[in-house]
Amino acid sequence: MELSYGRRGPAFSDMVSLQFTLDLPFFARTRQDPQIQAKRHELDRVEAERDAMLRDHTRELEADLAEYDVMTRQLARLRQVHLPLAREKVDYQLASYRPGKGELTAVLAARRELIDARLKEIELEGKRAEAAAKLYYFYGPAAAGEAAPRRRAADENSATHAHGHCARRRSCFHGLGRPGRVLAG
Repeated sequence: MELSYGRRGPAFSDMVSLQFTLDLPFFARTRQDPQIQAKRHELDRVEAERDAMLRDHTRELEADLAEYDVMTRQLARLRQVHLPLAREKVDYQLASYRPGKGELTAVLAARRELIDARLKEIELEGKRAEAAAKLYYFYGPAAAGEAAPRRRAADENSATHAHGHCARRRSCFHGLGRPGRVLAG
């Protein structure tokens, strides 16, 4: 809408004009369709970027959860298999050395293997805690709630992995979170 006032010469009277304009959809293809199509392409591009970003984040989260799961399984295997074997080897070497049948170097080698296994346990605990902290920092408490490390007096829940009742779960986080609490993966 447009309103105008015009003062003309002495021979003519003043003039007021009111003008209304509206677009008729006779040639919409040349006026509106390209703009609508451009907006649709922009929307498709933004949706594709969002979907790609979501896939990337999902892939990163799955990789981080898998890394945490691997550390947990390695730690459980170390505690269930390697540490008991190393302790037994030290006990057998000491039992052999005490009556004079074994050598001191064998006892020392067995003790070194036990110490190496304990150092490996500490290293794996650190890596697992690092993975849990990464999950918590980047994905928040919801993702890290499954992988939050707890302080352990004794990891009594780690033996449940050997029984196989967790095989149907995607990830198992026994022995994590609050003591006595089993989290579904």
